[in-house]
Amino acid sequence: MMRFGVLVELLAIIALMLGVPVPISATVALAAATPTTAVALFRLLKSDRSGGSVVDVAFLFFTWALLPCLIALYATDGVSETVFRFVVTVRVFAAANIWAMLNQSHHSVTVNED
Repeated sequence: MMRFGVLVELLAIIALMLGVPVPISATVALAAATPTTAVALFRLLKSDRSGGSVVDVAFLFFTWALLPCLIALYATDGVSETVFRFVVTVRVFAAANIWAMLNQSHHSVTVNED
C-alpha cells in the first residue's frame, strides 16, 4: 500500500514538472504523500530511539509540510510557478528515501523469515 502511495506521489510530481496545472498535480501529490509520510515517520520514530534518524524525520516532515504551504502561496500568487515546481521536486528525494526505507524493511523481514 505504501509503495502505491509513493508511486502516485512521484507520478503527480512528474505530471507537475511536465506542465499539468499546479492545483491538480500538487493536490494529488499532497494526498498521496500524507499517509506514506505519516507511516514512514512512525516507523522511523518507533525503530530508532537513539536519535540517529533525526535528520530523516526532519527531512520527511519538512518536505511534507512544505507542500500545503506552497499550494496556498501559489494560489495567492505569493510564489512563482517556477519556484513552486523547483521546491516540489525536493519531495522526489523524500519519496526516494521512503522507497529505500520500504525496501530495507522488506529485505530485513525476508532475511528474518529464513
